[in-house]
Amino acid sequence: MLKPVTEFEDRPTVRLAPDVEEKHRTDFDEELLPEDSWEQEPATDKFEVEAILDDRVPVSTGTERPVREFKIVQDPLGWLRRTIVGACIEPVVWRVAV
Repeated sequence: MLKPVTEFEDRPTVRLAPDVEEKHRTDFDEELLPEDSWEQEPATDKFEVEAILDDRVPVSTGTERPVREFKIVQDPLGWLRRTIVGACIEPVVWRVAV
């Protein structure tokens, strides 16, 4: 059962840490990160494919939504998920109905 606030009148009001002047503060981002760390590297995960050979929606054993997979020419592992293919195939090649 929750107690009303009036029963906790003896709460401390003193700050545990004193106020610190700006010149004594440490900016951890500035100290630890290199100057250009926020700049992203150019995307190197793009692939060229010649054709989509086949597509499938595997039977899901869990409650997650079905994920469409595509078999493409230059994938050494065979099947790629739709989310991966969408990122690496140019829109001209993307002709399979979703």
